[in-house]
Amino acid sequence: VGVVHNFYTFLRLGEFSAGPARQLLGLQWDFLNSATFWFGTWLSVLFCMKIATLTHPAFLWLKWRFPGSVPGLLLGSLLISTVVTLLFFWGNHTVYRGFLFREFFGNMTYKEWNMRMEIHYFLPLKFVTLSIPCSVFLVATVLLISSLRRHTRTMRQIGHSPRDPSTLAHTRALKSLVSFLILYVLSFMSLIIDAAGFFSTDTD
Repeated sequence: VGVVHNFYTFLRLGEFSAGPARQLLGLQWDFLNSATFWFGTWLSVLFCMKIATLTHPAFLWLKWRFPGSVPGLLLGSLLISTVVTLLFFWGNHTVYRGFLFREFFGNMTYKEWNMRMEIHYFLPLKFVTLSIPCSVFLVATVLLISSLRRHTRTMRQIGHSPRDPSTLAHTRALKSLVSFLILYVLSFMSLIIDAAGFFSTDTD
């Protein structure tokens, strides 16, 4: 979607700014962003439930219940993503009408009004809707990394060599999880910064 957006903007900038293509691509972009965050979150929770070796009663109960809840959680994620997309569509449509017909309040320029929409509407909406899956993801990933580190340390204490295939597998899993965690957090931060309009290049 990002590649199509950039090519379309480059080839037909005037038509893109005033036509429906911008809103259509925005719908797909917002839906895929929300769905990707939720699916990534449930994937991390599933890995945590399957691999982590915690003994807390609440964790054991979740470990027993979670696999059967996956289809419902995925459908719920699609529903939430649809609602979020509609909320973003309303905001984008308002900005679109302001750009075309200069329909905004007060004696503001379009740039000032657009920045106000980004700060007071898009930023809180994106922060709230992405913070929930991001928080769940962070908890699940940190628990899983902690469990794997503890298990790897135990294996080394009982005489497993760092070159042992099992130890190497756990080490690779830890590196992958840390990489996934960094990418997830960077993605979250980039979307929040984008919503805040810190790098806005709009002109009056």
